[in-house]
Amino acid sequence: RWMRFVCSVMSAANLNLGQDVEHHHHNESCARTRTHIIEAKEFYDEESKTIDAIGEKTTEMPDLSGHLSLKSLILRQNFIPKIVNLSSLTELTHLDLYENAFSKIEGLKQLTSLTWLDLSFNGIRTIEGLDTLSEIVELYFVNCKIKEISNLGHLKKMTLLELGANRIRKIENLEGLDNLEQLWLGKNKIQHIEGLDTLVNLRRLDVQSNRIVDIGNGLKCLINLTELYMSHNGISKIEGLQTLVRLTTLDLGANKIEKLDNLQTLTLLEELWINDNKIASFDDLNPVRNCATLKTIYLERNPVQLNSVPALYKTTILNLFPTLTQLDALPLPSGRGRIEE
Repeated sequence: RWMRFVCSVMSAANLNLGQDVEHHHHNESCARTRTHIIEAKEFYDEESKTIDAIGEKTTEMPDLSGHLSLKSLILRQNFIPKIVNLSSLTELTHLDLYENAFSKIEGLKQLTSLTWLDLSFNGIRTIEGLDTLSEIVELYFVNCKIKEISNLGHLKKMTLLELGANRIRKIENLEGLDNLEQLWLGKNKIQHIEGLDTLVNLRRLDVQSNRIVDIGNGLKCLINLTELYMSHNGISKIEGLQTLVRLTTLDLGANKIEKLDNLQTLTLLEELWINDNKIASFDDLNPVRNCATLKTIYLERNPVQLNSVPALYKTTILNLFPTLTQLDALPLPSGRGRIEE
């Protein structure tokens, strides 16, 4: 199961530990203010034509004038405040600037061979400066400050777009992305599923951890979708999935669902995540009982699981779904749909 973000907060157990944490942050802040520029040649691999300088605390983009045939530039986890010095890298195909210190997309105009771009964990507010990058296949903007999906329609070859953990309120401006296969929009502020009708080749859609209450009909055109992730929303009714006949993975965990309605057409379903909902009885599972392909089902922390004797719960579920190879977090013996009593 895809887990794009893990956020952990650790508290100081005593005063000394608290002082250590404060000292660490003070040192990191000082590192940002000191100038430190790396020598590109020290990180260059001739065979792969790659510069890989992860976490070197460089405060500026290095001089790359001696590496005109560079294919891959990896400068993630540094303190670079501005994208510069790249105009001569016309053969560059892979650019990774994940977790730096810039807030504006610029300096990429000449990188017309670029196919892979990661600008995640920066202060970017607006998607811009990509007009000439028509060869882009994968594009990542995780955990920025983006409020609007825009200026992407010309990226005709793009197959993956990652916009998780931003400030997006509306799914829009995706027309023209006919080859898009993966769209990741988890952890935003989206209220409605919309603006997806033209994405007929989409295979994976993630809208986890948003503000969606009703599924509606916004998915009806995604006839090639195989994986759908909608956990941690406020959905109370399953609807609008009838046309998704190729779906193999459906994640509806941590919603407010009471019944498994409108799933009868999903005859290829292999994984169903319905944990942390309001399924109260075994009878509520009948709509997917005849799904012969179902291998994994998660029902943890539903009333049907919490209010049942554990042995009876397992036995009943496995009688309903004899093809299961996993129930909740428990893998079942290979080739068997039963748990030994």
